[in-house]
Amino acid sequence: SQSHQRDTEAEFDTASAKANEQAKTSPDALFEYLNVLQIKNLPDPEWLISGLIVESALGFIYGPPGCLKTFIALGMGLSFAVGMPDWWGRKIERQGAVVYISSEGQSDLKFRIQAWEQKNQVLSDDSPFYLIRQTINFMKADDVGKLIATVQAIATVAGVKIAAVFVDTVSRTLPGADENLQKDMTLFVAACDAVRQRFGATVIGVHHTSRNGNMRGSTVFPGAGDFLVEVNREEGAMHG
Repeated sequence: SQSHQRDTEAEFDTASAKANEQAKTSPDALFEYLNVLQIKNLPDPEWLISGLIVESALGFIYGPPGCLKTFIALGMGLSFAVGMPDWWGRKIERQGAVVYISSEGQSDLKFRIQAWEQKNQVLSDDSPFYLIRQTINFMKADDVGKLIATVQAIATVAGVKIAAVFVDTVSRTLPGADENLQKDMTLFVAACDAVRQRFGATVIGVHHTSRNGNMRGSTVFPGAGDFLVEVNREEGAMHG
């Protein structure tokens, strides 16, 4: 309504006047702004996986049930933690600690890790790879705060920077939310951004596809993703 709009404009005017007064004594009262030359002088993004994933990014690995997307995500995370030189032929530019959030399929996770070790002829026992197996609600500020504190504790124990945080699956961290509602999914992205910005880590969500084969849920997901990795598996095939 027009009355509501006038009230909102009045609130903006009051906030603007307050910020102007604060700016007289504190430059932090204003948002940073850059001219074109300053923009051009910004550092180039650094790759986590060359040509695929940049550092401190948000992205998704997605596919239908049974396509082996968890194997793909787990192998990527272990590669960062162990210090593998490449991932599927793409150079890994940075190693570091990995936090893997998964409240499902924990009983066979050790067998998946052992299979990956056997395939790559490496041991990951002493690598900075850590599993969080409790259910975390990314819609609740308390849970996100507890997650950030936990990741900080892991970084301290590991003694190295956090390279990546995996969320497997996205749906498990959104109890009661409507994946098709932008406002709900925007909260999920905001939680991921809080983790990403705090630790300079890449956050990777493992997600499902819809019946038509696209990423399930709101367009907020692909729109917010700096990278998307689609996983397919032919029916009956042993590989994805």
